[in-house]
Amino acid sequence: MCTLYFAFTEDGHGGGFDPIDDEELRNMFSDELVAPPGDPKRIKRIMANRQSAQRSRVRKLQYISELERSVTTLQTEVSALSPTVAFLDHQRLLLNVDNSAIKQRLATLAQDKIFKDGNHILFFNYKKMFYNISARLGYDVNI
Repeated sequence: MCTLYFAFTEDGHGGGFDPIDDEELRNMFSDELVAPPGDPKRIKRIMANRQSAQRSRVRKLQYISELERSVTTLQTEVSALSPTVAFLDHQRLLLNVDNSAIKQRLATLAQDKIFKDGNHILFFNYKKMFYNISARLGYDVNI
């Protein structure tokens, strides 16, 4: 069975990973794998560690690629929603202005009501006084 690995290369564009097979991997590190005769466990462990590291690098690249796709998708969504957000923000500002005007109008109407209620009470009391004085003077006042 031939396992496919990736080797990091600098190609002038920031580098990348190129596929390599088991034989190329052994040749790349053959001078590092020199071990005393009869120590195949060490060579096996080194190879297993390198394979594990390579799998880890591949998983990391896949994860980064997935993150980049997510970023692109989210940027597209932000671009699509930005005009709506701007419009709604503008509408909110307009509604705040309207709300302030309505609150001011309500305060004015409340003051007018207080004034009119006071006048109503005053006129009611004057009317009562008028009836009482008229009655004492003997006038028949029916309004």
